[in-house]
Formats: sequence, structure tokens, C-alpha cells
Amino acid sequence: AGGFGVSSPAHVEMLAKAGSEGVIIGSALIKIIEQNLTDINNCLKMLKQFLRPIIEVSKIDNFTLWR
Repeated sequence: AGGFGVSSPAHVEMLAKAGSEGVIIGSALIKIIEQNLTDINNCLKMLKQFLRPIIEVSKIDNFTLWR
């Protein structure tokens, strides 16, 4: 698994292609939550916008990191 600074689809794709079985993106998620503490609807919207492309690039050769 990869972590520490993973915060973009490009990072996830690179790690997946290198054979990583997982990635840790906790800090990036916490940052989004902290920036949207007063607006839960916007927080959820921003989390979805962040995660959607990461989920897409994690699907490498019919293998997905999200089992």
C-alpha cells in the first residue's frame, strides 16, 4: 500500500501500475472535510468530486483497488 502525500488520481494510478495493492488518502480526505465543516452538503459534494476520478484510475486491467 502507498500513502504519505497521495492526493491525486495521478498518484493513485502511478501506485496501482507499480503493483500497489492499496493506497491511503486519509490526509486529503481530512483536508476536504476540514474546509467544509459548516456545510455538510458541500462537503459531500467535494468528497465525491475528489473520489470519483481516483476510483476510476484505480481500475487497472480489470483489477480494482476497491474490493
